Amino acid sequence: MAAMIAKTLVGGARRKQRAIAGLAIIRCFNLEAVTIRKELVMDQKKRNKMKRVSGCHQIELFSDFSNKVSKQIEDVREHIEDDRYDKLVDGLANTNIKTSVAEWKDLETGFENSVKKKKEKKT
Repeated sequence: MAAMIAKTLVGGARRKQRAIAGLAIIRCFNLEAVTIRKELVMDQKKRNKMKRVSGCHQIELFSDFSNKVSKQIEDVREHIEDDRYDKLVDGLANTNIKTSVAEWKDLETGFENSVKKKKEKKT
């Protein structure tokens, strides 16, 4: 998961936050999906061994889970004032205050400085 997120060129803090958020969603889904599937499996041995849901059941249950979470988000949105919601969205979407932007600018500056130093050494 962390390797996939690292490919998006975000800094360490943002990478960690995205991984935690993704894993929290998957963990909640997995617990719910296993509980649902265990209720449908009649064989006690299979039920006791079940730790993950796979195949078409996983897709179906994740779709249901996503719809349920989306509905919960919409319900919460109805109870937040517009100005607070706009502030929240701006805080999430504004790239000027993100750690990764500062880290990226530091990397660019460091790269430019190293290029200048190499050019100075050649002359």
